[in-house]
Amino acid sequence: MSIGRVGDRDLGANSADPAAVEEAALVRRVRRGDSRAFEALVRSHWHRVFRYAQVILRDTEMASDVAQETLLRLWQARATLNPAFPPSTWLLRTARNLAISEKRKRWVRLRWLKQHRGERERAPSDPLRELEQQEAAAVLRKGLDRLSNRRREVFELYHLQKLSYREIALVMGIRQQTVANYLRAAMQDLRRFLHSAFPALLPPE
Repeated sequence: MSIGRVGDRDLGANSADPAAVEEAALVRRVRRGDSRAFEALVRSHWHRVFRYAQVILRDTEMASDVAQETLLRLWQARATLNPAFPPSTWLLRTARNLAISEKRKRWVRLRWLKQHRGERERAPSDPLRELEQQEAAAVLRKGLDRLSNRRREVFELYHLQKLSYREIALVMGIRQQTVANYLRAAMQDLRRFLHSAFPALLPPE
C-alpha cells in the first residue's frame, strides 16, 4: 500500500490548491530520490510533526528526536509515496506511534531508576512554556493540562493541526464518532475550567 492512501483528503477540494499541487510535485521528485525535494518536504512538515510529538511527550528534546525519526522513515519509504495523496496523515500517525513508544520506554526507565537508584521522577518540560508569559495563554494551558490525554490530543489535532475528523481517526486509530465525542467532551471541560477562571466573561452552560 502506498503512503498516503489511508490518509486521503477530498481531492476535489484540494486539486486546485497551488500548495497541494506544489507538494505533489515535491513528492514525485522525492520518489525519484531527489534529496533537495525531500529537504523542502521536511521544511514544510517539520513544525507540525514536532509540535504533535510535543503534545504527546511533553518534552522538547524527545519530540525533536521523534520528528527526525519520523521524517527519516518517510525518506526510507519514499518509493511507496503516492503524489495524489498528501503525506501529512502518514507523518502524524508515524510520529504518534513513535512518541507513544518513547513514552513507554521513558516510563520503564524512570520506574527502574526509582526502584534501583531511588531517584525521583523528573517532571517533563512544558511544550507551551513560551506561552506562559501571556496570562490568557497560561490559563488556557492550565485548562488543556486538565484534559485527559486523549481529549487533549484530539483538541490539538483538530484546532491546532487543522485535521478533519476522518484524518484524526486515521492518525489515532479510532472511529470518527469517537473523535467527535472526545472533542465535545474536551470543549465542555475547557468551558467549565474557563468559567471558573473568568466567571464574568463566560456564563455557565
